[in-house]
Amino acid sequence: MVASRMQRWAIILSAYSFDIEYVRTDEYGADGLSRLPLKTNKQNVTAPPEKTYLHFVQQALSLDYSDIKRETLRDPLLSKVLSYIRDGWPSHCKITNLQPYWNRHKELYEELGCIMWGHRLVVPENCRDKILAMIHEPHMGIVKSKALARSYVWWAGMEEAVERECRECINCTAQTDAPARNTPRIWPWPARPWSWLYLDFMGLIAGKIYLEVVDAMSKWIEVHKMTSISANCLIDRLN
Repeated sequence: MVASRMQRWAIILSAYSFDIEYVRTDEYGADGLSRLPLKTNKQNVTAPPEKTYLHFVQQALSLDYSDIKRETLRDPLLSKVLSYIRDGWPSHCKITNLQPYWNRHKELYEELGCIMWGHRLVVPENCRDKILAMIHEPHMGIVKSKALARSYVWWAGMEEAVERECRECINCTAQTDAPARNTPRIWPWPARPWSWLYLDFMGLIAGKIYLEVVDAMSKWIEVHKMTSISANCLIDRLN
């Protein structure tokens, strides 16, 4: 969503389970006094439901955060990242696979057992195929699929995975634009006869196959009957 205000409302409402019902204005009859808060016993007031970015991602992608939490603990790389978030990051990182997470270690945090980078969920490896299938389901193309993925999830190499998923899709390939047409190029004019030849097989004609040979300079045509179209027969006939 483009508007930040709408996104904040979506995050707040994602913590609730509600049904939307339309009520006519003349049947509702709300006024200023009906909107005043009622006096309640503070001891009986329950805490409001937790509102987090994780709930927002969970609702948008129809995920269960408990699955993400379980797979995060099983993932050898993200489990190490989670331990660093809880216990502190090292001053230097010598592990290549851990480097993308170490570069963002000041922005990573834990939320209900899951790793978050800002408002985006860090997805463990076993859940990435499912996430890619959800993102690619509308077949919006590479650019829009990447933008959708950036709104909710992240992992090292995510954009390359989204691009690969789109390129390997048969439906997306069929809808892509045709490649740009190349400017017609004229073949160089040969310097002498029989230095540049055009060859092709013709047939079947009455059960026979013929070899056509055309000289590029003189346009002389030679036609020979072939017993086979194998390379050995072609070389013998050309000789």
